[in-house]
Formats: sequence, C-alpha cells, structure tokens
Amino acid sequence: MSSQDEKITMDFVGFVRDRRVAVVGPSRSIFGSGLGGDIDSHDLVVRLNHGWPVPAAHRADLGDRVDILYHCCNGDHGVDRVFARGVARLRWACFERNADAPVLLAACQHAGIGTLDITPVYAALLSRLRSPPNTGLVAIYHLLDTSAAAVSLFGMTFFKEPYFTGYAGDGAAAANWPADGSPPARIWHHDMVAQYRYFTDLCRREPRLAVDPVSLAVMPEVRLALATRNGVA
Repeated sequence: MSSQDEKITMDFVGFVRDRRVAVVGPSRSIFGSGLGGDIDSHDLVVRLNHGWPVPAAHRADLGDRVDILYHCCNGDHGVDRVFARGVARLRWACFERNADAPVLLAACQHAGIGTLDITPVYAALLSRLRSPPNTGLVAIYHLLDTSAAAVSLFGMTFFKEPYFTGYAGDGAAAANWPADGSPPARIWHHDMVAQYRYFTDLCRREPRLAVDPVSLAVMPEVRLALATRNGVA
C-alpha cells in the first residue's frame, strides 16, 4: 500500500471510528416499516449500490440521509444516478475496481467526495466464501473492521425475499424470483447459502451488529443467533 493509499484508509477509519452506523439495503420488507427516522438518527448512514438517491415516497421507510456509499461498480446500471439531488451530503464512496469505477472516481473528485478502493475487502471475502460477496456483506465486514461502535442493518435480508419494487438492481428483482417463492441458492455468481451462513455466524459472535425487526421476521436463523449471543435463547 502506498503512503497516499494508507493516508486515505486512515482518514476513513478516523471518520467511522466510534460512530453508530446504519447500513440500508433494498429488501422488500422494509416497506411499510416506518423505520426512516430510526435510520436517520444514527451518526452515519450507509447506502449500497443503487440505494441512493432515495425517492421521496420511500423516505418514511428508508430515511433520507447518506454519508457513505459502498458500490461494486459492476456496470449493470450506470453510477451517474448517484450524483443527483443531495449528493453533497455524501462524504465517502467505497468502491470495487470494476467497469464503472473510473466514472465514480471522476464524479467524486469533481464533487469533493472522498474515495476508498476496497477491492481487497471483496477479495478477502471471496477467499472465505469461495464465491463473490455481495456489496452489503462487504460493507458490514469493512465497517466492523474499521472500529465502528455499532453497525445496525435495515432492509438487509440476504435474499430471503426480493428487492423492493423500483430498486434499480436486477439480481433479486421480484420478476426474477423463483416461481415457488423459495429463496434462490445463487444470484449471479453469489452463493447465497454460503453468505447467509457466514452472516448468521457473524451475528452470533459480533456484539456490535444489530438487525431491524422486520428483517429478522424473515431470517429466523439470524434471529436465533442474535438471541443466543444476547443470552436470551
């Protein structure tokens, strides 16, 4: 790592250290939850890939803040839409070196937004899971590794349900969901069974992790893992 890369990493670590972080995903159950106020009450709010900007009609459930964006830059949808209304509130963009990374970097530089290349984090999880990790898991792993005080997840169910209608990503769009309603074992090259198992184990042993109640309702294994960790199971 160059001295410049090391300085950027340490600047980001300092930004996150000891802060309460909300990470917001696109799972369908977040709608109707009214959790937007809880999300925005955190010290920092993280959005994933196409999770910004938040449409006005969704803010009661998703909140309206953004401090950090994690983006895989895989080219499935352009990153230009990120730099719309309210982008001035974005402080950091953490990205994977991928097709759209140059566009993201140029836009962030123009807007004065810090950027952090976290391709090594994707690679570390790829080695653990033996399949590419999704960006949500990368964000969780990275934030815990950078000394956040707490990481609270909202609308992240690891593909136990489809994306909410209108989310730009294609992988778990409702139109592509299995006809029998069961969760898919794989989405693109992601092994969702391996990711869910890893995430459940992380919840069992990591005291800084929390999951919103509507997401827990569709993840019984995670609910049990958290209860075991907290000594109530």
